[in-house]
Amino acid sequence: MVAENGRTSLTRRRLVVTLAIVVIALLVVGLIVLGGVYALGTVLFYDSYASSYHYDVSIDVDGETEDAVFLLPVGVHDDRAVLEDVYVADSDRFHGVTHEVVETERGPMVRVEVDEIRAGSDDLWIDARIESDRTVETRTPRGTEPVLSPLELSEPDPEDESGADRRPDRRNFDATSAAYVEHGGDDDVDFGFIVRYEGINEWWTFGWNWNTYETSVAGNQAPVDPAGEWVTLRGWHTEGAGSYPRFPPAPS
Repeated sequence: MVAENGRTSLTRRRLVVTLAIVVIALLVVGLIVLGGVYALGTVLFYDSYASSYHYDVSIDVDGETEDAVFLLPVGVHDDRAVLEDVYVADSDRFHGVTHEVVETERGPMVRVEVDEIRAGSDDLWIDARIESDRTVETRTPRGTEPVLSPLELSEPDPEDESGADRRPDRRNFDATSAAYVEHGGDDDVDFGFIVRYEGINEWWTFGWNWNTYETSVAGNQAPVDPAGEWVTLRGWHTEGAGSYPRFPPAPS
């Protein structure tokens, strides 16, 4: 009886040791797998990480006119417009399109001139992508990054924010800007604008991730004085949207 109990006890000890070895082996394998996944994720993170600024404009003209001049908001930092490689989409309506950055009473703006705008339904599209060689500061961009200008910001009504993204880094504002129009057509030609400026960091680690700040303002279609008139643009400004990597740290 004593021998049998001894054999039983020995068997139990062997079983416990075997289970402990299996558990330790599984933990080691798990740590190796996790380490490999983390290492692969780090490689993918730094290999795909990119920072840039995007500038998009849509000008909607309902009617025919000529010799049109537009002054449009643009990203500004240190009193200087940040704009490169501007692309103007081809259109059968807008002929003789030129653009340049000019200084105005409201700061730097983009001046667009159009010799002739014919009848039709398509808009004039202008966009630019500016690559950055460093991480864009998307949490607190004002004073650090180019921000759409001219621009006035105000805190939104809390009741209007009930469905907004409540992530701790994100802040939302009501935004007001302006555009200028003059043209050689009739008084009843309508003009509408959408202007957007964004700074973004993005990367791929088993799926796309990003963080951004963005301003988007618009003016509904309305007639303007052909001799020249400022148009109010309204919309929103968001800072700290998206996700922020902590391990590994973002490139500086």
